[in-house]
Amino acid sequence: MSAAKQLQHAFETLSAPGDSREAWLERRRSGVGASEVAILMGASGWGSILGLYYSKLEESDPDDNDDPEEYLQWGNLLQDAILGELAKRAGVKIAAREPHLRSTEHTWMLATPDAITADGEPMECKNISYGYDQEDWDVGIPEKYFLQCQQQMAVTNAKRCLFGVLLWGSRMIWEWVPRDEATIAKIVKAGSAFWKRVLDREEPPADGHPEGRKILARLAIVESPLELFEPDVGDLLDEWQRFDTELANVRQKERQAKRCRDAAADQIAQAMGEHRQAYTATGWSMRWKTTNKAGHTVKPSIVNTLEIKAPK
Repeated sequence: MSAAKQLQHAFETLSAPGDSREAWLERRRSGVGASEVAILMGASGWGSILGLYYSKLEESDPDDNDDPEEYLQWGNLLQDAILGELAKRAGVKIAAREPHLRSTEHTWMLATPDAITADGEPMECKNISYGYDQEDWDVGIPEKYFLQCQQQMAVTNAKRCLFGVLLWGSRMIWEWVPRDEATIAKIVKAGSAFWKRVLDREEPPADGHPEGRKILARLAIVESPLELFEPDVGDLLDEWQRFDTELANVRQKERQAKRCRDAAADQIAQAMGEHRQAYTATGWSMRWKTTNKAGHTVKPSIVNTLEIKAPK
């Protein structure tokens, strides 16, 4: 029996050939997808817990916008090529493309891996043109992608997930992401609690994400004032005041630190005098870096920035 057949008990397949967009949207509302789990875990910069909550209700999301961005369109067009090369480099065969899967154990848990290998292992690929930092990726793939892979493995009951990235359209990096039971347990706990809120129509507490704030503003349609009672919101008001004061102090310290740093840089420039570059015996280097700014909506200009590098 193949590994793919052995794993069939872990999930059910939801998609069918020729499914309409309406059917796809209905499936999306029926659970939490692997690409959405990072929102639940506070690891996504793109979405808020409130946005995710309203996207699961039968009524429309207050900020529902189905118009795809061009970069997403190109990502879809390049996906075939990326997946083909990823499979080639990893030495695997693709058995299925973009299956829509639901866990049979946790029915809210959905996954749509870009592909499934002949051994039943999920494949996930990305096309990235910005936001890549080699030092961060050397430690491990970003948490949002790690969580996505873990949910896909939780749904398929796989032991590893093949993850690949095409960088700037010219370089591929890839790795096998191993299953992490501790992370999957956290996903199950967070997802189960969230899905109970969806079923009970109980709005989750906002997480401070700007998207959530926009949704709350759109939901506020009554002009007459509402009295809020101190026993209900007193702790929140105290918390807001405490963090507002803390933020103001941080901003003041940041301004002071920036002023002192810039003053030190200017005095170093004074010591350099007419020279555009300088160095020290211990390895410090300083130079005037010239940047030409093209004139689009503003007048063209030349900006000189002093770069200072500490010894390695």
